[in-house]
Amino acid sequence: MPLRSDVTSALMLMTRLPVTTALRAPPTPRAADAAWAWPLAGLLVAMIAVGAGWGVWFLGATPAVAAALTLTLQIVLTGALHEDGWLPPARTDGLSHGMGRPPAIVAQVCLGLAVLALIPVEGHGLVAGLLVLGVLAGIGTLARSRIGGQTGDVLGAIQQLSEIVVLAVLTSV
Repeated sequence: MPLRSDVTSALMLMTRLPVTTALRAPPTPRAADAAWAWPLAGLLVAMIAVGAGWGVWFLGATPAVAAALTLTLQIVLTGALHEDGWLPPARTDGLSHGMGRPPAIVAQVCLGLAVLALIPVEGHGLVAGLLVLGVLAGIGTLARSRIGGQTGDVLGAIQQLSEIVVLAVLTSV
């Protein structure tokens, strides 16, 4: 049951998919306790969105149209939500603070999975990864200096800009 509860919690936090009926498990009480399952939620969203993007590309759409469809589907599937990370919460009364922080090892494994996902794209994956690190460092530094940490809006901006950078690099191939 804890495995299904963690997956239910991750899917409920990261997506708009109706998961409680499908998995028949209550969510984990604290979202950070299910952080190990967050990449699974991301993988499911990515598989759906990328599958549709590849499908329209295979049918003759340009890479830009396929990327736009992929982003649009991810926005619809997630409700434009994002995950919490690397910085402390800026406010003690925000949703991010109440979710807790994932253990460092979980964040490191998630980062490793992201790096592994970029390896098959050869040099372009390295460029995309470095640009994402630039986005993260730039916005993270700005948020820490201006408001003392992260908020949901900051995390959403980092996630969306990172995704746009990756898709822009990969469609320039």
